[in-house]
Amino acid sequence: MAEGGKSAKDVFKKTLPNFINILGKDPPFSVVTASLNAEDLITDQELEAIMTKQGVERGREVAFTLRDKIKDSDDPNVCLLAICKIFESELVDNATLKKHGESMRTSISSTAAASTARHPVSHPEEYSKRKFGELDIGDLKTVRSVLTKAMFGPVHWTDLGLSLGLIMPTLNVIGRTNGDANDYLKLTLQYWLEKKDNVTGTTWDNLIRAVRSTGDNAAAERMQGILK
Repeated sequence: MAEGGKSAKDVFKKTLPNFINILGKDPPFSVVTASLNAEDLITDQELEAIMTKQGVERGREVAFTLRDKIKDSDDPNVCLLAICKIFESELVDNATLKKHGESMRTSISSTAAASTARHPVSHPEEYSKRKFGELDIGDLKTVRSVLTKAMFGPVHWTDLGLSLGLIMPTLNVIGRTNGDANDYLKLTLQYWLEKKDNVTGTTWDNLIRAVRSTGDNAAAERMQGILK
């Protein structure tokens, strides 16, 4: 729950009237929607439908699509934080979106911190393998969960795979499986955990270093916090 007992959906719903008009204008419409699509926050089909709209109407479509995405997410706070990250990015570079992204992020982050203080999180036993040994294919679900909570962008699956020790021909095969970035990332992690190609280590530290090598230092830092 977010500030004042409100959910992530409520925080977004309360704020969205302030940026619907901005979302419909270009810029920043094209950059925002491309970024949301790259992070699988808006699907290709949803984007195609949005592109048929104009002005405020398409801004409304983007906002309502994101609202539903937050509502249906397994972790609404993480979903909203991913949206805020895009709104605040240098690539989008829009003062209004940055302001509201920061406001929503602060609300969610402070609430999450307060909730953790009241109800300390007990990490899954699998997390302890960071200290005691290597991960294996049985840890795939946990690994994916940690990356999701750390807001690692699935679009970087190729760079991650190379850093983990997979070779380009293997990654090319993954890329031809007719899935999306999330599917490719899942297969990349699966092959890593199975020690395919040139993989030499499957520890949490190996994964954190690989995430950092993709340029997503923020996700790497969040992973370290999750795995404490």
